[in-house]
Amino acid sequence: MVMILNKIILYEKRQVKAAFLKGEWIMKKRIIRCFLMFAGVASIIGSFTACSRQKAAPETEMTDLPLDDFTGGTSNIMTATPEGYYAVTGGFLYYISADLQESTVVCSKPNCIHNELNVENMYDYTACDAYFWDARQIDYYNGSLYVSENNGMGTDIYKVSLDGTEKTLYYQSQPDCMFSIYNGYAYLAEKVYLTDGVVNRLTGFPVEDPDKAEVLFETDEYQNSTINRMRFYDGYCYFLLFDPAETGKKGDSAYFRADLKSGDTEQMYDQLDGGLEWNDYGLLIESKDYITFDPTAQWTSKYYHIQPDTGEETELTENDFSAIGTNDGFANMDDKYIYFRTMASNGEEMLPEERMVKVYDYEGNQQAQIPVSNLGATIWVLPGTDEYLFIQTLNVQDGSYELWYADKSQFNGGTVEAKRLELSRQG
Repeated sequence: MVMILNKIILYEKRQVKAAFLKGEWIMKKRIIRCFLMFAGVASIIGSFTACSRQKAAPETEMTDLPLDDFTGGTSNIMTATPEGYYAVTGGFLYYISADLQESTVVCSKPNCIHNELNVENMYDYTACDAYFWDARQIDYYNGSLYVSENNGMGTDIYKVSLDGTEKTLYYQSQPDCMFSIYNGYAYLAEKVYLTDGVVNRLTGFPVEDPDKAEVLFETDEYQNSTINRMRFYDGYCYFLLFDPAETGKKGDSAYFRADLKSGDTEQMYDQLDGGLEWNDYGLLIESKDYITFDPTAQWTSKYYHIQPDTGEETELTENDFSAIGTNDGFANMDDKYIYFRTMASNGEEMLPEERMVKVYDYEGNQQAQIPVSNLGATIWVLPGTDEYLFIQTLNVQDGSYELWYADKSQFNGGTVEAKRLELSRQG
């Protein structure tokens, strides 16, 4: 412990920017932040072949924007702009006012078919500029929206004006593709099918010039995996290669980070079933006993963090962080809170009143619990902004998607009711 404290003091003297939770989560956030900026650096397990290691990032210093916390698994369904929010859900692109009280479909056509709610042939909706058959990600950059859509044969990325008057095909990619914009560059995480096999590839290019695409990372060692998670922070892209057939042993699922300036890529962790997130505090890992989609299955979750100076994994306990004892599912995190979803890990059906999104601070204190039993089936918990947490749900009765929000200013230890975002299709 003396050695650890000495290293903390050394890091503070060097004024290193912070990154994660040390084994004792109850330490103050100032110590936590100073202690873990080095988490991924020392946890290198191996390096992988990249077809190009040229820079794929601007020369200017990178700035981390508060617009990257709408990520949910394979999707990034929402983004913030100076004019308000935009979301792709239920097949349509919506504008939502900054106060969340007004919304409209982003289509400029008068008397458009999006006003009709009982269209039997969904293909008819393609006449609407705001309709996307299977939108996966949305991002904002320099006055325009960028929306990726799986068309069944590949991924089409559209550039859309904020008022919906312009919609042009911007880029075409592989069927399994994640898309995101960070510091003026577009990044694609793709599973590429070649004549002699399959590779997973990370590509970057300036948003204004897609022809200058450069490959940052490419590997053929994960044939059964796809890149289904990307996050950006401090000049790095963190991404997960996930094998859905993994059975709980370390194998084809792995977590990496790519230096966006040099192109160097490091493997940070062999991923088990569960959750894994990285932000300015570092790497938090939930590992279950095994992967299963059986709602009656039983499992136990364990939690780890990466030791910054040695790269060693440290298992966290209830003494470190009280949320661990609940065996709930790790859902997401931002720079202030960690979000969990209650889950029936004992194989028994949960009672409606037990269905919650739980909010904890980095010292292990529960700051809020949000009942979700009346919201529908929870799909994504999206950290959103400093003001609002967003939750996407599925209405199991009619198959429609809904968005809800919770006011973070009410996170003071009690129950917070989520409010529905009323998404209007009229107009």
